[in-house]
Amino acid sequence: MFLGYALQAVGLMFTTASRSCFLLYLNVKIVPVLSAVLFRRQVSALTWTSAAIAVFGTTLLSYDGGPPNAGDFWSIMAAVASAMFILRLDTHVGKFSSSLSLTSALTGATSLYCLVWAACELLLGASAGSLSEVPARIGAEVAALAQDSPAQILYLGLVTTAFTSVLQALGQSKVSPERAALIYAADPVWGAGFAYLLLGETLGVNGLIGAALISGAAIGSQLLTPKGDEDKDRGAA
Repeated sequence: MFLGYALQAVGLMFTTASRSCFLLYLNVKIVPVLSAVLFRRQVSALTWTSAAIAVFGTTLLSYDGGPPNAGDFWSIMAAVASAMFILRLDTHVGKFSSSLSLTSALTGATSLYCLVWAACELLLGASAGSLSEVPARIGAEVAALAQDSPAQILYLGLVTTAFTSVLQALGQSKVSPERAALIYAADPVWGAGFAYLLLGETLGVNGLIGAALISGAAIGSQLLTPKGDEDKDRGAA
């Protein structure tokens, strides 16, 4: 979970939000690869075909309006981390009494990792001081962010992190990862829409075709997969 958020943040420093959101959606196509490699799960030919189509769509999207950049790479790495999170969440969601307790553990661990990352940045940065100064420096940085962008900080922390984590854990305790992946197909569409409305970002012809291939591959694989094959491809999209 932490790596997904961190790598996404790094990626957005170098690429557009619209490109990043579609690249991040590759996570539901990376899931079957990780399932086969790490957990020895059998994956259908349809799933592999849809994954290949999604990769081709990613290539088109990456060359939309310019060559691939560092942000594209980090966004894809965030998709890999997110795919692993989906698999691990599916494994452990039944071990907790409620989605709230699972989310508390996830957000608590993520917060701790973020503090460690911030401390390392301060220690290794140009303005690094002694170890004893790190807590005060972190506090000063957080206070500055809270003063400059309080609404954004609250929204990112409470809505897009804590609240959505509760909903995701609750949802995946009720439905299969396959069904969840189909619902997640709306993620990049919403992301591209908000990127256009709030940031004025648009996709070119290559980007639109690539985005359609990525979303279509995921949705099509879910609609065409026989119901009896869901357990075989559990965790796949």
